[in-house]
Amino acid sequence: MKFLNKRAAAFALCLAVSGMALAGPAAAEMVLNRGFGSAPSTLDPQMNQGARENYIIADLFEALLVLDPQGNPQPGAAKSWETSADGLTWTFHLRDGLKWSNGDPMVAADFVRGVIRSLDPAIGSAHAYYLTAVLPIKNGKQFNDGKLTDASQVGATAPDDKTVVLTLEYPMPDAPYILDFHTTAPVHLPSYQAAGNKLDYTRPEMFVSNGAYMLKDYVPQSKVVLVKNPNYWDAANVKIDTVVYHVTEDTSTELKRYLAGELDSTMAVPAEQIDKLKAERPQELHQNPTLGMKYLSFQPDAGPLSDIRVRKALALGIDRDFLQERIEKAGNLPMYTFSINQDSSYKPGKVQEAGMSKEDRLAEAKSLLAEAGYGPDKPLELEIIGPSSAASKRRVEGITAMWKQNLGVRTKLDLTEVKTWLEKLHTGDWQVCMDSYGGDYPQAKTWLDALRYTGTPSYHWKDDEYEKLMDQANATASDKAKFYQILGQAEQRMLDQYVFIPIAVTTDNILVQTYVKGWGDNPIGHPMSKYLSIEK
Repeated sequence: MKFLNKRAAAFALCLAVSGMALAGPAAAEMVLNRGFGSAPSTLDPQMNQGARENYIIADLFEALLVLDPQGNPQPGAAKSWETSADGLTWTFHLRDGLKWSNGDPMVAADFVRGVIRSLDPAIGSAHAYYLTAVLPIKNGKQFNDGKLTDASQVGATAPDDKTVVLTLEYPMPDAPYILDFHTTAPVHLPSYQAAGNKLDYTRPEMFVSNGAYMLKDYVPQSKVVLVKNPNYWDAANVKIDTVVYHVTEDTSTELKRYLAGELDSTMAVPAEQIDKLKAERPQELHQNPTLGMKYLSFQPDAGPLSDIRVRKALALGIDRDFLQERIEKAGNLPMYTFSINQDSSYKPGKVQEAGMSKEDRLAEAKSLLAEAGYGPDKPLELEIIGPSSAASKRRVEGITAMWKQNLGVRTKLDLTEVKTWLEKLHTGDWQVCMDSYGGDYPQAKTWLDALRYTGTPSYHWKDDEYEKLMDQANATASDKAKFYQILGQAEQRMLDQYVFIPIAVTTDNILVQTYVKGWGDNPIGHPMSKYLSIEK
């Protein structure tokens, strides 16, 4: 063993101290605290039913494509792609060196597995229709219906480890907007099998993902903690080290936590505080119309609602402008169509009452109810389910007050937390639902597909003419003018049935601290954490 003499040791110590001084202190951990609203129902990409959960899932899982902060499709796990001349075949080329969060190499089959899992009837994904009706994967519907059991016949294949090929039933020009959606997230086979053929997000050590972040902690009804994924292909450009999604059931409590400096952003703000926040924190308040809408859903086989006169009377009894301007006061816009389309060449259908005066509207509503056998001696009685958030409660109470005052309708409210409401919604055992839907891309088809009988299973409405028109529109997708014309006819047909009653286009009202950089306002939703940074 050799020993340094005292002089050499002193010199070595000076070098060490000098080196420390030159290196400087280690960079502080960058933590982003995001308000989230109600507790997430699941973090399983293929089983998720909610819109908010996708914000966390998008941080954890990267699909073939992603949406940038402005809502535009960009390369994700796929570095490039091309489409066949007939628009039916989409070929995606994966980036080099992709890895799962545990270091396992990723292959194209992982992405195919995610598509097949979404379609597998044994899994029971509520959003399988995204891959049967919205993005019509070849043989996807037959596989989902159980008529086809051979998954290799489905139009999702991996000819090699670096290539994913999706084959469609008919052209879908807006496919890039859909391919970032959680239904197409990849599946890590070893962890999936280890958890009993499911994704166990309650145990982070069992939850392997491929996005910019990985799951560190999941505390039910409290928080979801994500940490930077060192194996992510673009980890060097991910600025935030830790993202904490805080469960904040009450918007008032969330606002207090934000003002106290505990949160860097909110999921929403109380409607009654918007004017004050506009005046006091204009740089922090982000307001922009979204692709979200609020509407009433009627089960057309539920007692009195089987009579279209009753459904139409209830729709005529709602003053949408008064509801938004005097009751909700949340910046939402009254809605008289069922689609939100950013292309002005599309002419949407409209509800009949869009051009009626209040007096004419109420007169017809009373007449229709009387014809259906309801009046002062026999008032119409209904039960409404919906989420229990303050905004939803205010909306429902405003509508039911109008019904009671103008039409004598008696209502019973069953408002619950989001998870319970969704569970009730998907049983189909209800009369009226205070409903909502967030479009996945800014074209009418995303809204109209959701109402198809082959779409969301919660609704008992089926109209052969509507289905026929939607099929005709899909068949003409390559001819934009004709495609839009038939879609508009389908929308009008649906609105004329008065089963789905549009109420409002939602506006995001979010507080974001000015030191959070990269937050882009867009109609798609909140930006992924990988695009954000903190500069204090």
